[in-house]
Amino acid sequence: VYKSVLVWTYYEDPVVYGIYPVVGGVSGGTVVQVFGVGFLGSFGTYCRFGEISVPARWSSDTLMECASPGVDGGGEVYVEVSMNNQQYGSLGSGSFEYQEMAEVEFVYPVKGPSEGGTFVVVSGSGFSQRSSILSYLYCRFNVTRVVASYVSMEEVHCTAPIGVTGYVGVEVSNNDAEYTESGVQFEYEEVLLVSVDPSRGVMSGGTELTVVGEHLHAGGSKGLYCKFGVSLMQPATWQSTSSIRCASPSYGDGGMVELVVINNEAVYKSVLVWTYYEDPVVYG
Repeated sequence: VYKSVLVWTYYEDPVVYGIYPVVGGVSGGTVVQVFGVGFLGSFGTYCRFGEISVPARWSSDTLMECASPGVDGGGEVYVEVSMNNQQYGSLGSGSFEYQEMAEVEFVYPVKGPSEGGTFVVVSGSGFSQRSSILSYLYCRFNVTRVVASYVSMEEVHCTAPIGVTGYVGVEVSNNDAEYTESGVQFEYEEVLLVSVDPSRGVMSGGTELTVVGEHLHAGGSKGLYCKFGVSLMQPATWQSTSSIRCASPSYGDGGMVELVVINNEAVYKSVLVWTYYEDPVVYG
C-alpha cells in the first residue's frame, strides 16, 4: 500500500432546469445561461451542445454560462453540463435551437420624425416566428430596441422610437441578444409644421387646405392624414417636403381646434390651429 494518500470527491448529479436564451445563430457565440442545482466551481465545468463541448463560466451552484459553438446547419440540440468534462449525464437538459443567421436588406420608409412613432417595414431574411412567440424578436434603432412584429421570414414590422436628427442603423435580433450587422440606416428628421392656408373653414366641412412645413415625408404604408381636434381624421395628399393637402371634415361647433399631421402612425409634434365658423346664410 503506497503511503501517499489522495482525496476523491463524489458529488450529486447536477440538475438542469432550463436555459436562456433558447435560440441562437448557427455561427455560434450566443451566451447561454444555464439554470439548475448542483453546479460546482471547478476547472472541469463544461456545457455540451449536442455533441460539442465548450468551457463554462461558473457563477453559482445554480447558474452557469457558456457560449454556443458554431454549427453547420439549423436545428435543435440538447444542452447538458459536466463538472469534470467527462460525465454529461446530468438530470434534465435544455433544448437549444440553432437558427440560420438573420439579415436586414432594407427598411421602408427610410426616414421619419425625431419624435418617433413611424411604422417601419424591415425586409431581409432569417426572421424567426418562434422567436416572436418567445418574445425574443426585436428591432434596434442605434442602441434603442423595440419589439418587432413577425410577418414572415423575410419581413418584420417595428415602430421607430424617439431619436435625434441624423442617421441610425436598424438591426434585428432573433434572441434579444445578438443583432444583425447589416448596416441598413434610417434617418431621423426634425419635422416642423409652419402654417395652414386657409386657416379657417365652414362647420359643414369640405374646405381644401394646404399645410406648409419643413421635412414633410411622403405617406408610408399606414397612410398620411390630417387630424382635426381629438379624433377627426382626413386623408392627406403629399405635395412636397414643404406641403401637404387635405380637406376639413364637418364639425359640430364653431371655434378653434388643433390640427396635426399623422404620417405612417407617427404624430408630428408641431401643432397648428384650424378655426371653424358657421356656414354663412344669404337671406336675399
